[in-house]
Amino acid sequence: MLVKNYQVLLLDDQVEFHQEMRATFRKHYIFDGARTIPELEKKLEETQYDLLLLDLVLDEDSGERIGLSLIEKAKILSPGLPVIVVTKDNDAETALEAINLGATNFLYKGKFNYDTWDRKFKKAIEGAPEELPGTAPKQQDFKSGKETGTAETPHSFIGQSPKIMEIKRLLDALSEEPEITVLLTGETGVGKEVAARYLHRQGPRKDRPFQAINLTTVQKTLLESTLFGHVKGAFT
Repeated sequence: MLVKNYQVLLLDDQVEFHQEMRATFRKHYIFDGARTIPELEKKLEETQYDLLLLDLVLDEDSGERIGLSLIEKAKILSPGLPVIVVTKDNDAETALEAINLGATNFLYKGKFNYDTWDRKFKKAIEGAPEELPGTAPKQQDFKSGKETGTAETPHSFIGQSPKIMEIKRLLDALSEEPEITVLLTGETGVGKEVAARYLHRQGPRKDRPFQAINLTTVQKTLLESTLFGHVKGAFT
């Protein structure tokens, strides 16, 4: 069976990065490059691509995140084109801002991993596969260790409003970062645990237990041992 070679347009001002991407992903991707904004616009008008990789900072001296302003423009020039932003630093705030502006996902140059990048490329191009009913991983109660049902019930998102879809996009992007720490805030009943379970279910640890802890029931003096464990005899 023939495997399609996806057409990817990369906007980056560094020649070395263009060469590295072409060499590394040559098996399944055909890279076309742009180093300036006019060049990017011209290529988007002339060619239909499967994916756009967008460097946020084109001028390292200025440090201006000009790539953020290009996300919407790229969507106009090539409707439906998935955009992945590429940042040099581990800047989660900027990455999430890019997601809010319409980017599909984000990548950190300093955390290059072939499997992770390839997975993000394919997920952006092909779309995430839907989970089959009954295939979601079992969840586990923190104290009893008993399974409490699938991740689909009763902790699934309800609704297709723009705000809900925006939250899902953010969580989908965050789920690809195994070492990232996420703080969910909000009033009681807004769905923080629903979001946390969704994030867990989409991530690389989805086959491992999800442990929900009600901190209001944990004594302050026992919080550390409850979360991280303790050595036998530590309290005697």
